[in-house]
Amino acid sequence: MSNQAEASAPVATPAWQAESLRLTGLLPNTEPDTMALWKGVVGEDPDAFSTRRGFEQKAEGPIEDKLLTLAVRPQRIDWSLSPIVQEELPSSFPSLGPFQGGLESIRTVAERWTSLEMCPSFQRIAMGAVLLFPVTDRVAGYRVVQDLLPAVRLEPENSFDFSYQINRPRPVDLWGQTIRVNRLSKWSVAKFQVSRILLGSPRTVSGEPQFACRLELDISTDQDFQGELTRQQMRTLFNQFAEFAIEISKQGDRP
Repeated sequence: MSNQAEASAPVATPAWQAESLRLTGLLPNTEPDTMALWKGVVGEDPDAFSTRRGFEQKAEGPIEDKLLTLAVRPQRIDWSLSPIVQEELPSSFPSLGPFQGGLESIRTVAERWTSLEMCPSFQRIAMGAVLLFPVTDRVAGYRVVQDLLPAVRLEPENSFDFSYQINRPRPVDLWGQTIRVNRLSKWSVAKFQVSRILLGSPRTVSGEPQFACRLELDISTDQDFQGELTRQQMRTLFNQFAEFAIEISKQGDRP
């Protein structure tokens, strides 16, 4: 029994960094006021506000040393967190810092959003995340990925361009109503390398390549659900989505 449990668990939990985090509401029952929604969550005007062809409104500004973006489009609202990049060409993978800290920031946004009277009901909601775990090289990356994907067999030394995507749905009970939640995860090893063009020369100079295990998560209510999710249900679901994200990042691909 003990040996079986050890074989089914990763050797060690990667110290995941968050590259980006997102909250999404689909098919709202009303069209929100973008500026009022932003101020309701952040408490002040955004640093930037734009409208694109009457199709999309976007507000942006810093929150907890991260860049918060609100994008409002027909039938979709997105809140997203991304790094504030100070350099023109970053020297390493852009990051929000440790996943747990970034997750708490996006959960705070979810809590404030769903507490607003102006927050509409939605037919579907989702939470997305892109996570990175820096490694020394490609082979080390595939060894970590192998530990997290027990159903996959890799040869780390001879594997290239690997990508694995799977959805592991789970039922979630909302006060007697069962909703299926999709838990989509995509696993790969990413390479980051900065190249600079030398002035007056056709040559480019490339920095040392850096590698990281990459985990993309998209956790969402199922598209077959035809009702409306209330603000209280959204709050409960976003908390559950966060727990699912933590579970997948720690345990890897499990049913």
